[in-house]
Amino acid sequence: MLSVCAGTPNCIPGEAARFCRRPIVPASERPAVSRNGGLRPLSGTTGLLQRHWRWRGWPSDCHTGYPATGQISPSNYCSRLAWLRCHRRWAARRTARARSDLAGLVLGSTAHKVVHLTAARCLSSAESATERKRPGVTRACVVQHIRCEPPGIFADLLRARGIGIDTVEIDEGDELPDWQDVDLVVAMGGPMGAYDEVDHPWLTGEMQWIAQAVRAGKPYLGVCLGAQLLAASLGGKVSTGLVPEVGVLAVTLTTEGHTDPVFCTLDESFPALQWHGDTFEVPAGGIHLGSSAVYRNQAFCFGEVAYAVQFHVEVTDHMLNEWQHVPAYRESARNALGESGFESLARAFGSARSSMAASATRLFNGWLDRCGLTQS
Repeated sequence: MLSVCAGTPNCIPGEAARFCRRPIVPASERPAVSRNGGLRPLSGTTGLLQRHWRWRGWPSDCHTGYPATGQISPSNYCSRLAWLRCHRRWAARRTARARSDLAGLVLGSTAHKVVHLTAARCLSSAESATERKRPGVTRACVVQHIRCEPPGIFADLLRARGIGIDTVEIDEGDELPDWQDVDLVVAMGGPMGAYDEVDHPWLTGEMQWIAQAVRAGKPYLGVCLGAQLLAASLGGKVSTGLVPEVGVLAVTLTTEGHTDPVFCTLDESFPALQWHGDTFEVPAGGIHLGSSAVYRNQAFCFGEVAYAVQFHVEVTDHMLNEWQHVPAYRESARNALGESGFESLARAFGSARSSMAASATRLFNGWLDRCGLTQS
């Protein structure tokens, strides 16, 4: 026969369990809680905390659900209604302290860590979504395919306009956000090809994400690999070129480029850093904007605010220095320019640095203006 709980109507279930004179009935020996015969467990954040604290080893009957009719005497926990009030007060306090509790816990088993990290990530994701959706805050999603290829000069131009930057290191396992929550996308380069889905399975999902965003009218600027991914996502072919194009080389505007509201800000011919071996076809519906002596397709646009450039004008000295340590980049420079390929490339970059920076500023600001993001 079960004894009466020593708790009061203001008790917390965990505390009541410590002083309860009744024996704890194992869960395997209790009848199941029915939908009609007893109250159902809490859901949402409270349910998450119920499951979390159950891993801590507190009495399972206190935190996995409410007492069912015939399972526990109404006198226990000072009646079912009082128990319900106690539990909800407890849940409210635990929710308010969840972040500090979960951050400070040191859990010993894998199962503990899964619950711990899942709860923390849920709360963090909710806060990030709130920040992204806050009125008046414009956020740029920068997709990087290798850490040493950030947006460079473009990042400074974003900050100058008061635009926040959310970086997604997709090659390191970061997940792309919901494209509907993104204000604009800047996709950078990388050593892989757009057709390398076998070695990099995330490329398939990224191209689907790009296609959905761009066809819905989301502003997009792709650089190098980012340009090839835009072409591939819209049905254009991306393939290995006949020869690598490496060096500081001239890009020339096409007839359409002269009249484009973004590219018309550039000189008819301007120097740009080239460092690639793949090329793309302009997809159906795209407008060809630029070409070079080695590869015809250097730039195109799709719709009003989606642009792609094969070349680099955003590169800084620090970025260039890091690129020499990427095996694929170092090998392509050596194959194209000889054993001292990187040294000659660095000298040419130094001579054209100011001109390329001016082109980067005009190009990127022209694109932001086209997107309706005026100077702050």
